[in-house]
Amino acid sequence: MGTSITNAIADYLTECQTLQPKTYQWYEQKLAVFSEWCAANDINLADMNNRTVTRFQDHLSRTRSPRKNTTLSSYTVHGYVQVVKGFANWCAQDDEYEGHVSEKAVKRIKPPKVDVVIIETFTQDHIKELYKASQQEYNQHLRDRDELILDLFLNTGIRSNELCTLTVGNIYLHPEDAHIKVYGKGRKWREVGLPNEVRRRLRRYLEAYRKEAGNDEPAFASRYYQPLTIKGIDMLFDRLARWGKIEGVRCSAHTCRHTFAVNYLRNGGDIYRLSILMGHSSVKVTEVYLKTFQAEEARKTPNTTRRRTSR
Repeated sequence: MGTSITNAIADYLTECQTLQPKTYQWYEQKLAVFSEWCAANDINLADMNNRTVTRFQDHLSRTRSPRKNTTLSSYTVHGYVQVVKGFANWCAQDDEYEGHVSEKAVKRIKPPKVDVVIIETFTQDHIKELYKASQQEYNQHLRDRDELILDLFLNTGIRSNELCTLTVGNIYLHPEDAHIKVYGKGRKWREVGLPNEVRRRLRRYLEAYRKEAGNDEPAFASRYYQPLTIKGIDMLFDRLARWGKIEGVRCSAHTCRHTFAVNYLRNGGDIYRLSILMGHSSVKVTEVYLKTFQAEEARKTPNTTRRRTSR
């Protein structure tokens, strides 16, 4: 009987516990699916190679998403294979498992190509309806909070987790250098500037609702005065989508992030600076927004080709 993949995954995840919670959950969920598939197909650690991962990839391509009842996207399948390859690479370097998985076999595992997609963004009408919907909250604190959260997402491009972990002490409201300091992916800090209107609204919010909060306390709280969570952000956007009747686009903080990036490029911003503002590990990640912007511009550019008339 070969070495169990399930046991190896458990050891790997133990070493992954220092990762950001959301990253850890990403690994845990995908490896749980892989472990279950391996068990059902009598696959053990010695079988960890490109052929096995390709079979798993084919299985995923036929799997339907329980939430959307559609086949998994190429991005989702790519994510699974990427996580599995990371696990295999760890095994190849671990004292206990290196005899079962070779580095040569790991190098041959190739994540599938992903479909080129146009990133969804909010239109100006969507944004107008989101702000209008935020005023349907049942008290003034939540109305002001939701409006400010929209301001920050749409004007800074920060992630949900970065907003949830934003503390009072990491908000700098000097008129000449207003910015926030956020803790992002890869355990990296970065500074993001604030437009003057957002700076003033943020100052008023802190004075009205967080005046007694210490520097280490979160800037935003839930409706029950607990620290705001990513799930709470998701529920907030679900409400705004329902109240504002937002259709044709996913209503989420991440769509705000996409909207910020595309608008930044639309207004003449530099892609390298945008990459820094977004906290991307590489400008190649940022280039997907450039493709979306270029596709939009191409669509709007009138066709100047004229049919030559015969003489």
